Amino acid sequence: MPKNFFRDDWEFLSTTGFTQCCLRCWSPTKVTFCVIRFESDSVVFVSNRYSSGDFMKIRTCWPLYLLLIAFGVLGTRLVWTLALSETGFQPQLEGWANVARGLVGLDTTPLSDKTPKEQAEFWLREVANIDSTKTDPEVALGAAWVLNSPQSGFLKRHFRLRDDFNFPGLPLSLSRELDFETVASLAEEFEALCHVECIARIETAVQLDSNNVEMWQSLALLQFNYELLGFDMEPRSEDWLETLDECAEHDPDNALYDYLAALQLWELSAEYDYQDDGYTLKIIDELKFQQANERYKAGLAKPHLRFGTLGNTSTMLFLDKSSLSRPNRISCAQNSQTDGPASKLLFSILRGQQDALRFEKQEGRFDAAVSVAQNVYGMTEQFTREGNSDNLLLTNLVIRLWSLANIENLYEEHPGLIGEEEARKVSLELAQGRVDLKVFEEVTKRLKVKEGVFGKSGSEHVSVELFLVAILITTAQMLVIVTVTFAMISWLMARLFGTDDEGKQVAMGWFRHITAWSIAGGISFVIFGIFPAEIISPKIQRWLVRGISWTGYFTLLLGTLHLFRKRFQIPWAQLLVLVTMTSLFFGIFFYLTVAIDLVMLGIATLHPVVTSILLIVLLLLGWAIWESISAFIRNPEFPRQRKFLSVGIIFLITMLAVPAGVALVVMTEEFEPQAWISATVWEEAKVTNIEPRELQKVMHLEDSKWTWAFIQWQAHRGGMMTPLIAISVLMFWQLLRSARRVEGGLRQLLRTQKRIQICRIGNSIACSCMVASIAFSLHYLAVAPGVVELMDRYYLVHYERIVNPSHFHEEIAEAMAVIRSDEKLMDRFQAEIDERNREIAEREAWLEESRQLQPDQKD
Repeated sequence: MPKNFFRDDWEFLSTTGFTQCCLRCWSPTKVTFCVIRFESDSVVFVSNRYSSGDFMKIRTCWPLYLLLIAFGVLGTRLVWTLALSETGFQPQLEGWANVARGLVGLDTTPLSDKTPKEQAEFWLREVANIDSTKTDPEVALGAAWVLNSPQSGFLKRHFRLRDDFNFPGLPLSLSRELDFETVASLAEEFEALCHVECIARIETAVQLDSNNVEMWQSLALLQFNYELLGFDMEPRSEDWLETLDECAEHDPDNALYDYLAALQLWELSAEYDYQDDGYTLKIIDELKFQQANERYKAGLAKPHLRFGTLGNTSTMLFLDKSSLSRPNRISCAQNSQTDGPASKLLFSILRGQQDALRFEKQEGRFDAAVSVAQNVYGMTEQFTREGNSDNLLLTNLVIRLWSLANIENLYEEHPGLIGEEEARKVSLELAQGRVDLKVFEEVTKRLKVKEGVFGKSGSEHVSVELFLVAILITTAQMLVIVTVTFAMISWLMARLFGTDDEGKQVAMGWFRHITAWSIAGGISFVIFGIFPAEIISPKIQRWLVRGISWTGYFTLLLGTLHLFRKRFQIPWAQLLVLVTMTSLFFGIFFYLTVAIDLVMLGIATLHPVVTSILLIVLLLLGWAIWESISAFIRNPEFPRQRKFLSVGIIFLITMLAVPAGVALVVMTEEFEPQAWISATVWEEAKVTNIEPRELQKVMHLEDSKWTWAFIQWQAHRGGMMTPLIAISVLMFWQLLRSARRVEGGLRQLLRTQKRIQICRIGNSIACSCMVASIAFSLHYLAVAPGVVELMDRYYLVHYERIVNPSHFHEEIAEAMAVIRSDEKLMDRFQAEIDERNREIAEREAWLEESRQLQPDQKD
């Protein structure tokens, strides 16, 4: 131990049995910290473990320690949140994997967006791997519903612009249309692969639990393949009618089977054809047409119409055994519910009865037309909330309103068709139904609020915030992956070029690293965010591009000439004259026509006095050029061979510089009147042919320039450029700082210490990228728990609605009760309905007046 130290300069570390303290000891060479302890009457030296160098390292690395502490705290918070969440770790791991796959160009399409064929192959593998689909009736039923139809996410890849109705400013729904033929062809591929297994699974479910009437209801619905984007259906087996009759034996009071039979028999036996002169009924098979009418009447005589809810809960039971993550199970379950086929059945009947009503009115049989509308009303009366999904309530209400409105219209045109009391009842029900429709719309909005998709007001603008959060998470993940990858590459590069044995690493310091990454982020955001968003006007952008382009061009040219001058020791004046003359030679030789046009234009447009002065200046310049060339030729210090070599090199330089300069002029002068980097959308959105301006309008970001700039930055992959720019800045900055410490500057450094500098730069970049990855990961760790909670909220709400239909029923009933108790809200609904009725009445009056005009007045 050093002899000189201060006895008072110590601090207690513990007092358990003995006293241990830390002393600051002074020696002639350094300050040393040692630890000693006092035992009884003696002093025992413990260690010389702390030195001033160690404390200096702690002092200089405190920002890194703060980052690591924050990383540990936020990482622990995220792990704790995921451990307690319902969705678990799988969605987050899938998110990281998708970002990594996207960076290397691999497919990241989710299952719902894949082609129907790919979806079919996936589900067939899942069904084959889940043994309980053959032993558990509910799991088998869920498998059958999953195999019934593909998820509809692939549709967005088949939108196209309408040639006949595509004008600027139109809504997307009017300027876009689906390629129905392609979609139908793809859906047929799914059906061809899955229909056999679908029927096999539902038959297994029925055999295992034949006493459950909901199994028979699902068997009846799954007997048909429903058109994905329409209401047509085709039987999956030839004995479909016998199967429906067998189902009706097990569920005799349900009108479902008669309606399915009637609908298919109508499809096979007759059709309503609309021509210019009206509707015509074409009967192809009289016997089947009569059977269809009888089955329809038999269905109307049944006490209720039920589609079942077990299919929805069974689908979720099957999906819980699949390899899908929990959030993806929800979207798949919603797509595979029984509500889809049930709604298509109801609307298919409505479509046929609507044609029948128009046909009866056209033929003057108004009593038969009223009967058609009354039959549809009776069908809606059969629909009960028990045994049906609450998702079908709105469908049933819409069909009910159609029937009531047609009965009322027929009564107004022909008062004797129904009694006054019945007409008054229809009018009251129609008015109440319109209010109910408004209430349902408000219920839907409030349920969205409960899911966490909308804000408390139900405004869809909040979805933009969620969208931005998703972008922030994806960008943070991408930056972490990229920076870690660059760190590994830099570290391997440093190892390949050896080690820094001299240990003279130039310290860059925290300030320079932060500055480099800040500059990189700023440049990236300006070019790929602010420019496309046009926060900087396109005109200024074009001038900036011109300035940067010409600055780079002349910097490269002058740097080349500077190296040439130092090598050949030619004065600048003579060098510039030689370059000018060779450039004029190339310009006249390759661009003679342009040069003549410029000369003639100058002679024709300039004032004679100006032309005379210009000629005098040109003569003086010519004389100066001749003197410089003569001095170069007469220079005795240059041998003839060296002169020819230098002229040849200048000739090669100008041969490259002149065409490059001309190309640069053409490029910078022919910019289109738009931003240098135009706005874009993601690859996922490009498949729908959506334009950036349309996306901005849909997201209500016309006045949110900075938000739109952030979206553009992400869409242009600006985050990918940030690490590249930062690494370049750090590399050149460190080289310049190292060159200042070497005699001879940068050239000497690169000549004698290339391997050492590569090693040092590699280590510095690796450390910088690793620290940056920690900083970027903090953004992800800070935001991810909130997203996990939102995902859990969405998952739990929808999962409960699917597996517990009674809970969803109570949710709707409670929301409706709250809405109906709000008198101001109900008054607003009534005012909106009255305004809508007034607009309809005015339009009908205008149409009636137009019909009464003479043919020569209609134009």
